[in-house]
Amino acid sequence: MKKILVPTDFSAFADSALQLAIQIAQKAESEIILLHIMLTNDDVRVEASAEGVLVSGGSEDHYIHEMIKKFSTSFHTLIQESGYDRMSYQISSGNVGRAIIKLAEASEVDLIVMGTQGEDAYEENFVGSTAERVVRLADCPVLAVPLTPKAKPPERIVLACDLEDRHQIPSDQIKQLQTWFDAQLYLVYINTPSSFLPSYEAEIKAQNFTDRYALQAHSFQLYCDFTEDDGIIHYADSVQADLIIVASHKRSGLSRLLSGSVSEGVLQASKIPVLIFNLKHP
Repeated sequence: MKKILVPTDFSAFADSALQLAIQIAQKAESEIILLHIMLTNDDVRVEASAEGVLVSGGSEDHYIHEMIKKFSTSFHTLIQESGYDRMSYQISSGNVGRAIIKLAEASEVDLIVMGTQGEDAYEENFVGSTAERVVRLADCPVLAVPLTPKAKPPERIVLACDLEDRHQIPSDQIKQLQTWFDAQLYLVYINTPSSFLPSYEAEIKAQNFTDRYALQAHSFQLYCDFTEDDGIIHYADSVQADLIIVASHKRSGLSRLLSGSVSEGVLQASKIPVLIFNLKHP
């Protein structure tokens, strides 16, 4: 894991995400790229970093440059106070979700870490929907972090899975997290009325699953609930988990509306960080 992208609006919510990103970066010896997206008119393009500033379009050039100076100062302070020196920053403009994805792809980041809440009801809805859009479109894993008094290293990780062979999970990354933080892994299959598995069949599949990926699971639980979203949240609460890992099918448009998204449902409801990765075919 070489690069971690952390979008920020300099709020307490973004700070929670940055705290956890730094903990991971220290273990992985990763570079952190901070990103702030300015709200500008549609005809204005802003690209700025410590290396230089580019502003094109619009008629409020002086105001925009002053705002860039303000945000640059905020970044310098944030980096200095963080105590982690392998950080750089970018200031951009445009649609927030698209700007995050664009920089993630251009910089070939390995992980996006972002907050899931805003300062008020409007911001919470806006930031939450942005996180969902990023999860939907990102090629790399996304770690969604709710506001916490102080981010702490994950000691108990819940991995929710369907136990099927048709997709490839990033087992190496999961095992890395376990090793870095000496964490216990709780494997869970959510048994719902619409996708019911008998216990004997689930236990066989769970054993095959852990053998296939050489996972060191603390336990396997067949957990019954009405929906997968609720089951994952309830099970994570029951084991006092610090992190939930779920898979996402990379869909958009009609297919997403028809099938829904467990990962987005968990993201909306969870009070602890959620790591979401896109499933790959083996």
